[in-house]
Parts: sequence; C-alpha cells; structure tokens
Amino acid sequence: MDRQKQALSATKSRAHGFRTFISLTSRIVLHILPIASTGYYRIPVLPIPESGVKVCGGEVQYMMQRVKWASARIVFLIMVFAGTASGGVLAYLLGPIYSWYFFNDTHFWKHRRLIRPLAVSHMKLIIEYIRNPKYRKMFSIPLTAPPMNSPDMTRVRTRTTWPDGASACNGCAQCCVKRSCPFLDAEKNQCTCYGSFFWRYFNCGRYPENIRQIEYYDCPKWEVIA
Repeated sequence: MDRQKQALSATKSRAHGFRTFISLTSRIVLHILPIASTGYYRIPVLPIPESGVKVCGGEVQYMMQRVKWASARIVFLIMVFAGTASGGVLAYLLGPIYSWYFFNDTHFWKHRRLIRPLAVSHMKLIIEYIRNPKYRKMFSIPLTAPPMNSPDMTRVRTRTTWPDGASACNGCAQCCVKRSCPFLDAEKNQCTCYGSFFWRYFNCGRYPENIRQIEYYDCPKWEVIA
C-alpha cells in the first residue's frame, strides 16, 4: 500500500513538473524575443498550475498547440523583418518560402513584382504601430491566438443592410484600399493572399474583432453583437 501511495505521489509530481516546464517554456519563448518589446503583440501569461492539480491530457495538448502557434508567428515575423531590412533582397533569395507564407504556393517568380511594394507596405505598417498607440491596440494579436479564416461570429455579424452573405465582400475593399495593400488585385478586386499563412495567422482572416476596427475602416458589412 505504501509503495502504491509512493508511486501515485511520484506520478503526480512528475505530471505537475511537466506541466510547469511547459508553462515556463512558453513564458520564456514569448518574453525573451525583441519583438515582444515593440508593442507589436499582446503577450499573454500562461498560468502555472498549483501543486496537486490533476493534469488533463487535453489541456497539455492545447498548451502545446498555443506554443506551436506562437512559434509559427515568431518565425514568420523574423522572416518578414529580415526581408524588410534587406530591402526585399532576402525575399529573392528565399523566394519559395516567402511565396508560401503570403500566397500559399511556392511559385515565387509570378509574385516577384510584389516584393518591393510589400517591403514598403510593411515599413509603413511598422511606423503606424510605433506612432499610433490606438491603432496598435485595436489590431494587436496575442502570439498564442489560433489562426482564423473568418471572424468570430459570436462577436460580430453582418449588417441587415448588407446585400450578401458573411463570406462575401460584395466588391468592397475599403480595408485594403485604406492600407494601400499590395495584395489587392485592383482589376479583379480580390485579395491575392486569401487563405494563406499570413491571412490566417494575422489580422485579415480574423477581421473584424472589435468595433474600433469596424469604425477605423468605416466598414459597411460588419457590426458588433451587443
């Protein structure tokens, strides 16, 4: 009986230690990077469980998933900042990788004309984030947030005056035009990065998240659910 108690206690101790290690690792990953100090993202703190708390496999799996999402964003942002700092030269050298990030394919050559506009657009976005705290606050995304292809429909809905469904923009491109987004195909009035890593992991796929974003773009489609 004593051996069983000792074995159970040891198992609980190891489980607690493992979960604590995961949480501490997550904190380190999310706090030591220079990007964390720019205000570019909100950095959430993952709680450390109390001793003796039963470890749920699903909770550990979700925590690991959050670390995966954060790591994916961090690698992407390092690539983007490096590409911007090099004036787009790095994007030419690692073309297929950048192409996959932004266009969901590896056919870099057909997107090469966008390299310089993308570098300029990103530089403008960085300046906007630094100079405009309101903009930074309304569009900040936690590093550990899940990727999204559409907004959270429990928080927003289409207006009654909107002539189409929630999945269609009906030719509206106000958010793209206001940011002078190089991904907007002006002839087809379509987004060329739709469904890509960039789309899903950052603001485009989850837009809108709050009323400030809707007001900023004067969006005729969405409204916040009261």
